[in-house]
Amino acid sequence: TDQVRGMITANTLEGFNGKGVYLTEVRPNDVNRSSTYGTASDVMECVEIYNGTDAAIDLNNDYRVAYTVKEGYRKVLKFYKYSSSASNKVGSSTGCTVPAGGTAVLWCFRYSNITDWTSFPSLSAFRTAYGISSDTPVYIFTNQGSLNNTNRAIEIFKNDGVGDVGTLVSGYTYLGASDCPDNTSAQLKVNPEGPAMKLYAGAATSTMGTV
Repeated sequence: TDQVRGMITANTLEGFNGKGVYLTEVRPNDVNRSSTYGTASDVMECVEIYNGTDAAIDLNNDYRVAYTVKEGYRKVLKFYKYSSSASNKVGSSTGCTVPAGGTAVLWCFRYSNITDWTSFPSLSAFRTAYGISSDTPVYIFTNQGSLNNTNRAIEIFKNDGVGDVGTLVSGYTYLGASDCPDNTSAQLKVNPEGPAMKLYAGAATSTMGTV
């Protein structure tokens, strides 16, 4: 229906109840935090995932989250817990779960990618910056240098053995100039026609951890 500008009625999936796993917020354009961390590079790029199912899901096993440049060229992200005691702050990849009916925030952790910072935000500072509650899990990924600021996609696949990465269940291609310019987010909403999320609010105030 989007492709023909609403000239036909959308066909809602039969039995659609919203009980799925969804990408709900994308923030690839962080505000300049050089006064605090000494670098103009974005240090708090992140996305938000909502688990609308009745059971906790494991992001490294049950599902796969991918950073996608174009069809067929995607990088599956691996998630870790933040560890203040580790030299690179990267902890265990075990148990990176999203609770049933809850959210998780996925932080593009550029600790080793950026070389000009004078200090790097801690998990506590990251939570404070976005007002993320202590009961919302935050996981980090390090195998993608940045989220770029436009014409990229974040996709979620169910790890069910279909194809190379599984079945696509949710995703969004963002345009940074309009959807999420500096210091804003693309807030997303469920599309009853399929897995491509729809824009709920562009250039919106970030509400990481709250759908």
